[in-house]
Amino acid sequence: MKKLRFAIAVIMIIFLAGCYPAKEEASRYPSVAIPEYETMDYYALLSHKNPEVVYNAVCNLMDGAIDIGEMLSKKDADRSRAEYIDSKNIYLKMLDLAGSKDPRIQASSLRFLQLFTTKYGPKGELILPALRVTPRSAQAACEKIELLTRVALKKGNFDTGILKTLLGDRSWLVSRAAYALVDKLESEDVRAEIIGRYKKTNITFEKLLMLWALKTNFSDNVFAFLSGELLSSPDRHIRRMVIDMLSGGESEGVVIAWVEANYQKLRDEDMKYLVSSNLYNMENGFSNRLFTALLQKGFIPEDNFCERLYSSLKEREGEKERSKEAEAAFQNLKKLEEVARSNPAASKSWTAYKSRRDAERYVDPLLQKEFNRSAGRFKAESAGAVSRFKAEAAAMFAKYNIDGKAKTVFLELQDSDLKEYFAEDLKKE
Repeated sequence: MKKLRFAIAVIMIIFLAGCYPAKEEASRYPSVAIPEYETMDYYALLSHKNPEVVYNAVCNLMDGAIDIGEMLSKKDADRSRAEYIDSKNIYLKMLDLAGSKDPRIQASSLRFLQLFTTKYGPKGELILPALRVTPRSAQAACEKIELLTRVALKKGNFDTGILKTLLGDRSWLVSRAAYALVDKLESEDVRAEIIGRYKKTNITFEKLLMLWALKTNFSDNVFAFLSGELLSSPDRHIRRMVIDMLSGGESEGVVIAWVEANYQKLRDEDMKYLVSSNLYNMENGFSNRLFTALLQKGFIPEDNFCERLYSSLKEREGEKERSKEAEAAFQNLKKLEEVARSNPAASKSWTAYKSRRDAERYVDPLLQKEFNRSAGRFKAESAGAVSRFKAEAAAMFAKYNIDGKAKTVFLELQDSDLKEYFAEDLKKE
């Protein structure tokens, strides 16, 4: 039993350390910081005889990996400066350590190189060094795959035989981590093989992992498979993942046209998930074009859609100046509203919601005028006027019979520098 628990622990450590979607920090590698040591002190330790000392130095240098990559990418960098030379030496040493026979040094140096590439321009130069690495552990193999995924160029910059070798690795973790690289390279042939594997298994988590290899810029052939799964799969996780992948189609028009033609065939829960997963980007890109198409086909928006459209329009309308991007987003929102109004079924739902929200937001002009006068006096005085201003506001609310939700709505409509004085009132409501 103890051996079993130990084996499970080791597997989890390897999984979290290398194969899980990478976070931009070095916390997955335990290390100790040496007091008073700086970058080049740790660099000197990269040649130490004790492999644990070398490993520890690599881990401590990870925090600066992104900055080192950015410095070496600058076109106007002074290559004679000590800082540039030191950075170059660290980079070259890490490339060397990626071939270490010690699995900890190898894995951690590969992790350093991943971080290094974040703001490094010529990423492609790391492809061959990464391919030449012979991993000494499953962890190092996962880090190699992650590095390749970050630097690989799409559409066949190395042959599919390499992908197939990684997918066939005897380590379950390594072979599954390779799905991310398949997706990055968008290899149609390898994706077809993975779809073949998918159809032969009944294990849900295996299917979900395979879908990860298909999500970016997928072809119409792949979409034909995905759309079939969306309609037929009994598993909610699979259907939701396919919905999340829809924006990744190579031919967006094909995807949206399919949704238009088939949205009534979707389960109610899937339709709700499709809407909710696109709500917060409804003013841009795929989500905007998807909702436009659905509204034109007779999609009846529910309150969550109406609230997002309504609040987004009000927010944009209230902007005094808009950037080019903000103006485009505003026009896209207005177009959604126009399309909603043009379809009788959608128009009834949207108009009813908008009327209700407009009524809630209505402010008596006399109240607003009095409130602004009081606010003007308050702004012209010292901070000691806060309590007097709040007392005047309370009297006005009583005069106009404004309380509860009505008061909350009124306060929310005020300038942010005034709202802060009523934070407690807003919090209570």
